[in-house]
Amino acid sequence: MNLFNIEAEQGILGTIILNNEYLRRVEDILEVKHFAEEAHKMIFEKILESKKEELVANTVTLKQFFDANFMNLEGSKYLSTLLAEASAIIDIRDYALVIIDLWRKRQLADVINQIDFGTESLNSAIDKIDGAIKEIDSDLQTIQVFDGEESIIDWAQQVEKKETLTPIPTNLKTLDEMLNGGFHKEGLYVFAAASGCGKTFFSQNIILNALKLNLGIFFVSMEMPKKKIMARFLSILSKINAFRVYIGNIFEWEQEKFNYALKDWERKQKKFFIVEKVSLSPKEIESALKKVLRKSPVDLLVVDYAQIMKLREARNFNEASLIKENVNSLAKLAQKYKMAVILLSQLTKDKISGKVGLGSLKGSGGLYEDADCVIAMWQDEEKSKEKIKNLQMEVLKNRDGMSGGLSLQFNGDIGEFKEINF
Repeated sequence: MNLFNIEAEQGILGTIILNNEYLRRVEDILEVKHFAEEAHKMIFEKILESKKEELVANTVTLKQFFDANFMNLEGSKYLSTLLAEASAIIDIRDYALVIIDLWRKRQLADVINQIDFGTESLNSAIDKIDGAIKEIDSDLQTIQVFDGEESIIDWAQQVEKKETLTPIPTNLKTLDEMLNGGFHKEGLYVFAAASGCGKTFFSQNIILNALKLNLGIFFVSMEMPKKKIMARFLSILSKINAFRVYIGNIFEWEQEKFNYALKDWERKQKKFFIVEKVSLSPKEIESALKKVLRKSPVDLLVVDYAQIMKLREARNFNEASLIKENVNSLAKLAQKYKMAVILLSQLTKDKISGKVGLGSLKGSGGLYEDADCVIAMWQDEEKSKEKIKNLQMEVLKNRDGMSGGLSLQFNGDIGEFKEINF
């Protein structure tokens, strides 16, 4: 396995030589030692020296340096090689992070290779590896400070690519207006509801909306097996009772529309991935996500639900603090993989009737602080036995839009939500 990427190193150096302004994007994290190729270490060190002396490092000023030091690379001709790689580079910082990551792997591999597993105890070997990991992590400063020019350029590039302007709609007019069209990439949305109010059904309607847009979906279902989840999708599509679909009891007069629902799902299924009935930590979710990404891009991650996610084992930490860690990690996943994340949650049992606020979320302190948007859905207790339930939904927190409420009807037989207009 190669623990270096010469093309990435060439791309970084060529881009900086082409325009020294690009050095600002990487100089806070990239060091000479991170390069695998010795010649590249020398070139980057020369570029840093030139900046320190307030000199430009370009093809003219570096020609003599190349001719004197890199005869084996045909001297200044190697400049052309570096510049050719620069033409293909998209984001120099991304390339820098790639070669830093490879440097970290080389450092760790060196430590492992020095361990004599034949004579050394397992605990001693683990301590050395843990120590190396801590040293590597502490040796990196990955916080980048942007100036105004860089910030406006990044904004313009995102607008041009329309990366943040393709929301996944809810098909509830009032809610979509408050969410600026629906759920957006890089956002973490906490959707909380009382038991029996259809929070999983609601997320499945959003998933179907996303699949209609040909978006990739990863559904982490910690509560229900995939058989029940799939029955519910087919119920939504066919308008046939979900339990009867689950047990395969389709009436003869329903068979045609059920077959149509199956064909509809077949057109969507290649973009849908699911993990069923297992409690996962954020790290385990990311590990599973990477497996999905090898097959398809992911635009929406749905986690069902917050209170049964695996919590880190720790002393002197309450449940709310550990839930907050999980929520913060999911928010970072949304940013890292440029996808929308919907985290389903429960409302506390003593507050599911009447008005609901942020404090009604179970483990509330940890749930809403890092969320971009929090939506709650509940029902008056006196109406809980009705087949078609009247629900209240409210956007309790929204960093990028409005807050407010709406009234819904929920048909639990087929997972259908309709907005009530008074």
